[in-house]
Amino acid sequence: MGRKIALVVGNNAYKEPYSELSHAVRDASKVAGFLEQRLHFTVKFLDNPRASEVEEALWDIVERLSEDSLFFFYFAGHGLCVGSSPKQSLLCKDASRGLVRGVLGAAGAVAPETLAAISREGRGDMFFCLDVCRTQTLRQKGGPEIQRGGAGLRDAVTRPNGKQGTVRGRRLTLSSCADGQGANDDGAFASALIEEMTRLLDGGYELKLGDELVEAVTKRLQLGQTPVLDGERFVLVPGTRAPVVAPSPERQDEPKPDVSAVETPVRLTTEANAALQAGRYDEAE
Repeated sequence: MGRKIALVVGNNAYKEPYSELSHAVRDASKVAGFLEQRLHFTVKFLDNPRASEVEEALWDIVERLSEDSLFFFYFAGHGLCVGSSPKQSLLCKDASRGLVRGVLGAAGAVAPETLAAISREGRGDMFFCLDVCRTQTLRQKGGPEIQRGGAGLRDAVTRPNGKQGTVRGRRLTLSSCADGQGANDDGAFASALIEEMTRLLDGGYELKLGDELVEAVTKRLQLGQTPVLDGERFVLVPGTRAPVVAPSPERQDEPKPDVSAVETPVRLTTEANAALQAGRYDEAE
């Protein structure tokens, strides 16, 4: 794989009528650090940028991509369908009040048409990770009760030339939740994604941007939040072993098994004793 470039964007500093967020910038910073330190990307990080700054950074990167490049775009913040558009726009700190009122062309948003153009003009593989499902926080500010624009945005990015069109590389999107779902502003999605990727890398597993990864991230979330993957899956980091879905983490409110009720041999091997101490009772028999 050739040059790996990432643009990571976090937005907390929204103004009325948009709700200020607490963890989007922190989430983006964590993702940027992971991409740079573990996956060796060249990362440009934008902290509470204006929409024009995001667009300028996107086009600057696109001009430097080649056929063997990999571009990773991560955006954390609000998303909103403007007017009658079925596609989300990505809101930045300068998002105007006109957007929530449905005024097309109002300032402060990266439009889906812009991301479609980036996808169409870019070369090499492109991955768009969109943590923008917190739009239900806008409903008391005059926004929609339920935001249903993620599918339209994903389609614009993965098929920018239409259903039969072609692009110069693979296109893949990951939304942090399905249409109609909301998420707390607690950084759960970014943490789950980084933790699962770290598990795969540390275990020597293949790191594939695919359904197994999303299934494992969903299990880690345990919040009724369902990330959605759309586009052509591909391997990010080859490994010596095929990916394995991690078991669901143990919930803190679930009762612990009663060790005294487990029948075990009088003498335990070292392996069996370790399994028992770890709570893997079936391995200790």
